[in-house]
Amino acid sequence: MKKALLTALAGLCFLQIGSADVDSLSQLFGPGKAVLDLDGDGFPEKPAVTIIIPDKPTARELALAADIAARVNFESLAVDFGLVRRESEVASRQSLPFPILIGNNLAWVREA
Repeated sequence: MKKALLTALAGLCFLQIGSADVDSLSQLFGPGKAVLDLDGDGFPEKPAVTIIIPDKPTARELALAADIAARVNFESLAVDFGLVRRESEVASRQSLPFPILIGNNLAWVREA
């Protein structure tokens, strides 16, 4: 039950953060949204998301963050091992293009 709730929360964050032309998660991984095509060749090279977990994450939150990071990295030509960050490592939401919040113990989630 908790895993389904965390997955739904992550999906909700994806949908809220994506632009209005995103109708499904498959469209989110197109160039220019969650992954960036830096040289215009049609193949995305750089993930454009930051996955934020609580400072003391549970095993389920870690597993969900790892799963989402792997899926984002599979959609790009380069692997970015720094996609997952703890809440205390991120200064502000405004500096993040596509933040994905994992779990309900984050201060940003409690504020919302």
